[in-house]
Amino acid sequence: MTAKAPLSEDKLYERVADILESARAQVARTVNTSMVDAYWRVGREIVEVEQHGHARASYGEEVIARLAKRLTRRFGKGFSAQNLRRMRQFSLVFPAGSTIRSGLLSKLGEPPSRFAQGH
Repeated sequence: MTAKAPLSEDKLYERVADILESARAQVARTVNTSMVDAYWRVGREIVEVEQHGHARASYGEEVIARLAKRLTRRFGKGFSAQNLRRMRQFSLVFPAGSTIRSGLLSKLGEPPSRFAQGH
């Protein structure tokens, strides 16, 4: 009877380990999806709010440089002017309503932002 106990415990361990690995992978996917969505929204804000919907604005680079400094002070690295320009480009390449945007929102279970509704 004692021979079965270790085998049963091994199965239990493997099942619990599988559950935890699966949960960790799901958390990583959710975090990644949320961050991609956040970066798209940041880019959209830059385009819509700072540039009034135009793909480029003469003062845009100055605004991005100042925004990058402020965001970096508050949130740490990852918000350089170059990264903000990439976020802006990301939102221009995949506009509201695009397949990637719709897929992100459905994965997150969030209602579309005001930009996805065309406002």
